[in-house]
Amino acid sequence: MKRIVLLAILSGGALHAQSSFRIYDDQLIDVTSGVIYIADTNATQMLCDLTVENVDSVSRDVVAGRLVLTAPVTSSNAMIWGATQYPPNADSSVVSEIIAPAGMQTFQGLYFPNNNGGIATINYCFWDRLDMNNYSCVTATFDNFFPAGMNPPLAPPQFWYYPNPAPFTIGVGWSGWEYTTVNLYSSDGKLLETRDVRGKNECAFVLTDMPNGIFMISCVDDDGRVSNSRFVH
Repeated sequence: MKRIVLLAILSGGALHAQSSFRIYDDQLIDVTSGVIYIADTNATQMLCDLTVENVDSVSRDVVAGRLVLTAPVTSSNAMIWGATQYPPNADSSVVSEIIAPAGMQTFQGLYFPNNNGGIATINYCFWDRLDMNNYSCVTATFDNFFPAGMNPPLAPPQFWYYPNPAPFTIGVGWSGWEYTTVNLYSSDGKLLETRDVRGKNECAFVLTDMPNGIFMISCVDDDGRVSNSRFVH
């Protein structure tokens, strides 16, 4: 059961009333529940620097975890929580970090393209070791352009979903990138439907026969760049 709850947290699937944690990027901007876009060219290593704050009035014993949503096959990643670095096969930190009230702890997500272009999307989450319903997450999108000059940097796309939560249908719209396909996935990674969206900037999926839960929308362009997001049905 604990493993199922852990996967629900890392996939952003579990809903909770309030979290004790806020997540900030390297500019100390609050990115809790948001997406961080990190781009580079021919990179050997890409970094996602985060700071986690305990906004509660009591100390919290905090675990860090991550879930790779998409990544090139031969790429790899690691994470550093506190003073400990964890390898790619570690879903969560073995060592938790005690964060005092109004205290902060640093985190690093490390992505190694290994001579691969394309996009890796990784969820990073932080939760109370004694209360897995008390957590906050952020999604990091690592976009490595390879080889140099082939794919000039692009601004991150803008998305809108309507409505969310979606009782009957979910509409998806975007600007900034031209996508070729939009895929609908269940929370366990099963492909449910695909839409051909060449020349379009929106599409929709009917959800009346779908069970309630968390779903993922994956948008893919001609260069294989992928953008993912989730919604509630």
